[in-house]
Amino acid sequence: MLPVIMGPPILQLPLETFQFALCFADPFDVSSTSQTCKALRDAIYGPEGTFIWRSLFLQKWDDPRLRIHLNTTRGWHSGTKAELDMVLNAIEFDWKAELRKRLRAFKMLHGNPRVPCKDRKEVIKTLLSVIYTSTPAFTMPELEIKSKNAIWLKEAIDSARMLNNHSWPRFRHPELYSSEELPDLEECELRSEMHTYFSL
Repeated sequence: MLPVIMGPPILQLPLETFQFALCFADPFDVSSTSQTCKALRDAIYGPEGTFIWRSLFLQKWDDPRLRIHLNTTRGWHSGTKAELDMVLNAIEFDWKAELRKRLRAFKMLHGNPRVPCKDRKEVIKTLLSVIYTSTPAFTMPELEIKSKNAIWLKEAIDSARMLNNHSWPRFRHPELYSSEELPDLEECELRSEMHTYFSL
């Protein structure tokens, strides 16, 4: 018999049914739901909640485990989709942490561009990680792969205030910015790498 979530009548659902429903919600709504009571928090952030975060992640981005696998096989997988799924399921990945990181980066990109250098660097590193974990353009038996990462990156970069050179302290009156806002050498190097990929 499947476990149930104890609480109000509306929550008297099998745990798997409740978690499946959350997989179609916005990640921010899922996070808000977890704050309503301990039963929901345990269902969402507990060990079995990994299913929710993985589903939410894969709705927007490529499966990073595929890139991890291909990096160890020199970019080639000769088996079937079922065999590939078995390989991917054996790879550990922190879905919740990475999802939070990418959502935070998206929010900061379109928010106030005047943020500390360390925050801008984290955003750029996150964007680069999306590139590094993108699904390569290739096909295999029973499987045609298209990258969701490329679509998300375009959406994230379009009209991103933080990436506008006019709002970057180095190019616009650096004397008006605090020492924490001014870019350091690492940020300059990260931006150069990002420009190479994004042609900014």
